[in-house]
Amino acid sequence: MGLLLVTIAILVASLELNMINGEPQVPCFFIFGDSLSDSGNNNNLVTLAKANFLPYGIDFPDGHTGRFTNGRTTVDIIGDHLGLNGYIKAFPIVKEEEIVGGVNYASGSAGIRAETGFQVGDRISMDEQMNNHKEIVSRISTSLGQNNSAAHLNKCLYSVNVGSNDWMFNYFLKAPQTSTPEAYAGTLITQLSDQLNTLYDLGARKVILFGLGPLGCLPLINIQGICSSYVNDVMDMYNIKLKSLADTFNTNHSDAKFIWINTLDIVSPNNLPRPWVEDNKCTLLWNISKYVLQSTQCSMY
Repeated sequence: MGLLLVTIAILVASLELNMINGEPQVPCFFIFGDSLSDSGNNNNLVTLAKANFLPYGIDFPDGHTGRFTNGRTTVDIIGDHLGLNGYIKAFPIVKEEEIVGGVNYASGSAGIRAETGFQVGDRISMDEQMNNHKEIVSRISTSLGQNNSAAHLNKCLYSVNVGSNDWMFNYFLKAPQTSTPEAYAGTLITQLSDQLNTLYDLGARKVILFGLGPLGCLPLINIQGICSSYVNDVMDMYNIKLKSLADTFNTNHSDAKFIWINTLDIVSPNNLPRPWVEDNKCTLLWNISKYVLQSTQCSMY
C-alpha cells in the first residue's frame, strides 16, 4: 500500500494537480478496464466473472457491489486521495445527475480485443466501453452545452487499466499459438492506440495508463505454485511498448498528459507470497479447464 500511495503522489504531481484539503482535485473521473477496476458493470451480465456476493466486499462500506476485491479497488483509492465525493458508479446504475462526476465502465474478464474473456461469458470489451462513454459524453453535452461540456471533460481524470485478460485468455491459456509474444504485443498496442485516440477525441486530456502486473504469479497461469519468469518477462516486454505508447501520445498531443504507471515494479514478484500456500488469509481453488472459481475461503483482515 505504501508504494501505491507514493505512486498516487507522483501521479498527482505529474498531472499538475494541487492537493487542497476539502476540494476535489478533478471535477470528474472516468474509468475503463477489467476486473481490477470493475465496480459492478458485470452484475447483470450472463457471466462467471461476477463479484456481487460474499466474501467480496467484506471490507467495503457498501458491501458486495461487484468489485473483485474485499475492499477498495485501485481507482477507488485514487479517487479518495483526490478528494472525490464518493465512489464512481458503474455505467448501468449511474444516475443522470451523477454522470458529470464520472462513470465506471470497467468490466471483469474484458480486454482490448472483443473476443477476450468469452470463455467465462458476457463482458464489456474496450470498444464497447468506448461506445458507452460516447453515450455519456453526448448526455453531458446536452446537459452542459457543447462548449461547457468540452471544457469540463478536458479537466477530468481518465483511468485505463486493461490488457491482462488479453494475455491470459488469448495467449497463455490458448494453444497452439501462431504468433510470437512480440507480434501479439504489437497487435494489442495498435488496437489500444486506436481506443486511446477515441478517448482523446472525446475530450480526455489527463489519462492514467496502467502497465500490466506479474501475471506469471497467478495460479490460473502457473499451477506449480511458483511465479513464471517467462510470463513476467513477456509482461515486461509489453509494458515497455505500453510506456512507448504513452510517450507517443504526449509527443503528438501537447495539450494532453498521458501517465504510464509501472505496475510490474509496484506489484513486484519479489513482494508477493507464493500464489497459494496453506497459511494464506485467502485460498483460491481454481478449476483450470473451465476458468471457474470453485471455492474461496477468506478470513477478515
